[in-house]
Amino acid sequence: MQATLTVLALGDMGLAQGFIPEGARVTENEKIDGSYDLLIAANFLAQSSRKHILGLMRMFASAAREIVIITPSLEWACEQIVLHPDPPSMAYISIYGDDENPNLCGFTLYYLRHAMAQAGIRVTEARSHTYQVGVGGKVETALAHVARGVVDGTLDTADNAG
Repeated sequence: MQATLTVLALGDMGLAQGFIPEGARVTENEKIDGSYDLLIAANFLAQSSRKHILGLMRMFASAAREIVIITPSLEWACEQIVLHPDPPSMAYISIYGDDENPNLCGFTLYYLRHAMAQAGIRVTEARSHTYQVGVGGKVETALAHVARGVVDGTLDTADNAG
């Protein structure tokens, strides 16, 4: 009999759903505690001060063997604002957040990979992910960064993050 995968999901559950393995036992929490097979942080880190990012990622690494971090794409948001006369609302939300959940920091895909490596998480996959969200009565498409990594007990150097 196969053991049930345990998952700690932090942040935006709607976005996290697509990354939760079927049949997994999911704990939704805003507190990083316990021991899990997988930790998914969806739009969770953006609401944290940049000076706390490495500490949070190290806490992720101590709570789970595998980590998936999903953040708004700063590159995509900036491109939308600079290149389009009427950029989508999600471009601004990706940078600033909203009234209830303001963003305090942002991530390029490179910075996300670099920070994970500095926190001792070996990045096994890093990519952009298109998703849809309802904003102001309409559905908009946005881009997020998704980085998956494993904790193998070694602290990578910045040179291995890029």
